[in-house]
Amino acid sequence: MPKKAFLNLPGKKQDEFFDMALEVFAHQPYQQASLSALLKKAGMAKGTFYQYFSDKLDLYDYLVINVFAMKQFYLKSRMPAHPDDFFRVFEILLRLETGFRLQHPSFHSLLSFATDPRFSPFGQDRIDELTQQHQQLLHKLLVRSQLKGSVVTHADAKLVTFCCQLMLEEFHRYVNQQIQQEKEAFSEASTSEKADWIADSSRRFMNLFRRGLAVQKPV
Repeated sequence: MPKKAFLNLPGKKQDEFFDMALEVFAHQPYQQASLSALLKKAGMAKGTFYQYFSDKLDLYDYLVINVFAMKQFYLKSRMPAHPDDFFRVFEILLRLETGFRLQHPSFHSLLSFATDPRFSPFGQDRIDELTQQHQQLLHKLLVRSQLKGSVVTHADAKLVTFCCQLMLEEFHRYVNQQIQQEKEAFSEASTSEKADWIADSSRRFMNLFRRGLAVQKPV
């Protein structure tokens, strides 16, 4: 975490250094990111840097903690206050996760590198801490929905939760593919039109998902 000397800097200077560091670490794995290049870009001497952070990993951890916190705020502030419907919450997560990644590509890229064991400087416990937020929420809701009778009881809750995480990734991939194929149309679309398209896609995706898990009511 930052040392007192960094925290005593004016907020604007902290933000400027944060943005420059984010640009370095978000576009390449931690091992390839050059601290010397960052300090040269920031016009900062190494001695000054070590007054602010213990080392390169300390700075990286600071970036990840803050980006992760911003993502959590983005999601939680847009989620239902008292989520109780598994399918509805998963649909919202599909939409919000994809919206966050499209609006903040550098944030998403940093967290992707930080949570990928091939590139992350963190141990598995820390990676799990950063990646299991959604799984825990969905698992609790799924079990609750099974007990309430809205989700089939024979579904393996752990397996379904794992599949949900994979589907979050694949849904984002699908949206990106569609954007690339319709690049001209998307570039001319307004922010609200893009959001509406993502919301409609998430609804259609969830309609398929419901068919396999939702308890079918007698006609």
